[in-house]
Amino acid sequence: MKTKKKIYRILAALTAATLLFTFAGCGENEKSETQQVSSSVQETELQGEDTQETQEITAEPEVPEIEMCWNCKEAPVVGTSNYCANCKCMICYRKRKLGNYMYCSQHNCQVYNCAAMAVDNSPFCVSHKCAMPNCRNQAFPNSQYCAIHK
Repeated sequence: MKTKKKIYRILAALTAATLLFTFAGCGENEKSETQQVSSSVQETELQGEDTQETQEITAEPEVPEIEMCWNCKEAPVVGTSNYCANCKCMICYRKRKLGNYMYCSQHNCQVYNCAAMAVDNSPFCVSHKCAMPNCRNQAFPNSQYCAIHK
């Protein structure tokens, strides 16, 4: 902390000296410039501690920038999602399938144009999955079972 204060004092003194040298020569003689620089350096060194403390107090906290939805650029759902409520899967935080689907590719039934939710441990919904327990296969059309269990 002490080294930080010393660095701030040195920076303040250098800044004051730089400013004075830039504006020096505006109708004044060289003696008054050097006296002015040394007195202003001393003043800034004395006031350095006060300025640092006020800067720490008045510093505004950094507000993180809110990232928008990766799909439609609206405000995302609070939490770990990168998508808004209209673009995120109803089960997880991934993006919905393209079209009028409510779920992502993993949670949507894999049958073409079926918007139903896939059953656990299967890529198909209840109406398209084989009715045999622990079977992950797709049922035949107009049947409850797959080719193996028919």
